[in-house]
Amino acid sequence: MNSTRDKYGLFVARNGDCKSACGLAAPRTPRGTPSRVVFAMWWLTVVVLMNAFTGHMKATMMVRREPDRIDSMKDLAKHNHMKTFVWKGSAYESLLKNSLNIPEYQAVWRMVVRCNGTIETKSLYSKANLIEVQQGLAEILGDATTMRFHVATNCGVLRHGTFYFSKEQFFPHKYAVALNRYEDPAFVAAINQRSAAQMV
Repeated sequence: MNSTRDKYGLFVARNGDCKSACGLAAPRTPRGTPSRVVFAMWWLTVVVLMNAFTGHMKATMMVRREPDRIDSMKDLAKHNHMKTFVWKGSAYESLLKNSLNIPEYQAVWRMVVRCNGTIETKSLYSKANLIEVQQGLAEILGDATTMRFHVATNCGVLRHGTFYFSKEQFFPHKYAVALNRYEDPAFVAAINQRSAAQMV
């Protein structure tokens, strides 16, 4: 009889530990080491899953879908609603205006004309224009080196977004140098040497 009572008492104690470990109503916290390990692991799992769920929820609420990239002139021509800015009087303007046999160039040029997008150098990379580019409302056509300089110069006030450069280089020459014919010949030779070595 005592043996039966002892077994029954052991069963009740273990059942009580199990209830405590599973978070059910129990008169006391688990006393045995295995029960405490199960209890701790259960709470750890709950905390980890709860944090993972709330973190994922915050991320999905804060991150918006990135718009389609514009990586070529053909891609840009499809976005005919977008403002397109180009340096006034530059070779880029001449290329777009005079490329009558390339449909996408003509489409982009019509976009430039529609928004009066031929702009002087000092106004082309203004803060207002860069903000429009950042918001996906406008596009600037120009050389990557100048663009990087202006974006880096204004990055302190343009923190709410990112910029990217298209993969296609639509203009064959990255830069050009105009010199006075009466310039010092030694200076001209130094410029030509560095240009040939692709150092500048």
